[in-house]
Amino acid sequence: MRRALSLQTRLLWAASLALAAFLGATGYALDLAFKRSALQAMRDRMQSYVWAYLSGSDINVGGSLILPDIPPEPRFERPQSGLYAGVVGPGIEWRSASALGRQLPFDLRLEPGRTQFDGPIETNVGGVYRFAQGVAWEMTNGKEVQLTFFVAEHEAVLKRQIT
Repeated sequence: MRRALSLQTRLLWAASLALAAFLGATGYALDLAFKRSALQAMRDRMQSYVWAYLSGSDINVGGSLILPDIPPEPRFERPQSGLYAGVVGPGIEWRSASALGRQLPFDLRLEPGRTQFDGPIETNVGGVYRFAQGVAWEMTNGKEVQLTFFVAEHEAVLKRQIT
């Protein structure tokens, strides 16, 4: 016959199981919170790039878009950097030097004031996260030009941070 476990042993097993379950749930919650925080930080960074492009941009009398001479981040000028920018509007299509030759999801037309962050979206360069913001540019003649500014970043940046 087998002897029953003592009360102390049974309490030790119960406490150990409860502790293991609690630590597992805590680890999962912390991992999820870190992933959400990293994704929000990426979104905020991409939005700040769009604002930087917006603050240095203008549209001339002929309707051509004038962008800042120096981009907000040097990677926008470097091919295969993983950071891309673009602007679309009526008769306007611009892409950063890093986006040339890439098939990026810069095809949305957002209403002024609207933003959208999504991803990863599969492209010919792999998955990218995209931030888009619609703006309305008022011309001196009173007409309005609606543009959508884009920034996309390769998903590897986020994966490295999470890892």
